[in-house]
Amino acid sequence: MRDVLLGFLDLETGGLDEHKHAVVEVAAAKVTPAGEVLCTFERKVRARSGFTVEHEAWALHGMNGSCGGEPDETYRILRDFLEGTILAGHNVQYDARFLHQLQANGPSIRWLDHHVVDTAALLVPAWLRGEIGSCSLGKACAALGVKVHEPAHRALSDVLTTVELYRWIMKGRGREKAGGGPEIKFLLERWPAVSDPDDEDRALLLRRDAALEKIERGGRREKKP
Repeated sequence: MRDVLLGFLDLETGGLDEHKHAVVEVAAAKVTPAGEVLCTFERKVRARSGFTVEHEAWALHGMNGSCGGEPDETYRILRDFLEGTILAGHNVQYDARFLHQLQANGPSIRWLDHHVVDTAALLVPAWLRGEIGSCSLGKACAALGVKVHEPAHRALSDVLTTVELYRWIMKGRGREKAGGGPEIKFLLERWPAVSDPDDEDRALLLRRDAALEKIERGGRREKKP
C-alpha cells in the first residue's frame, strides 16, 4: 500500500444547491489505504448568512443551522485536519462543491493533486449489471450487506459507513460484483503515479476488463430480436 492517507468527507446541508442552501454539519476521517480509521472530526455548523435550510432537509437530519461553529472557523479546522490527504467519499464531488461555501476566506485545502476516491463511482459496474438497484450510500450498502452506521443522515455516521463500503471494495469481497476490481481501473485512470502497474495490478485490471466485456456481450445479446 502507498504511504498516503485518504481524507473521507461528508457534509450535511440544507438542500442540494450550494449557492442557496447552508452547510449545517461536517465530518471527516483520516483513513489508511487499507481502510483503517486513524482519527475523525465532526462539527455542527451555523448557517452562513444568506443561506437557507429547507424544511425537508431539516426533517431528514434534524438540523436547521441555528447553532454550531462559525463557517470560517470550521473550514480552518477542517482544512488543517485534511491537509495533504487524498479526497475520498461517496458522491464526494457533491460535498466538495459545498466546501467553497465554507471557504469564503482563506486558502483552499491542498489535496494531493487531483486524486479522488469515490465509492459511488466504484459501484457503477454493479449498477450497470443490475446487481444493485442504486448507487446511493444507504441502498447500496443494504444490497451488498455492508455495515451501516447510525444515525443515518448525520455526517460522521455517513463517513464511517462510506469507509465500511471502501473496505468492502478494497478487500476483494466487492470485486466480482463491482466489476472485477474497479479500484484498480480508477487508480490507473486518475493517479498518474500508478503508470507502471505491478503483476497484481495487471491481473486485477484484466479481471475488470473481462467483467466489462461480459457486460457488453450481455447487452449485445439483449438487443438481438
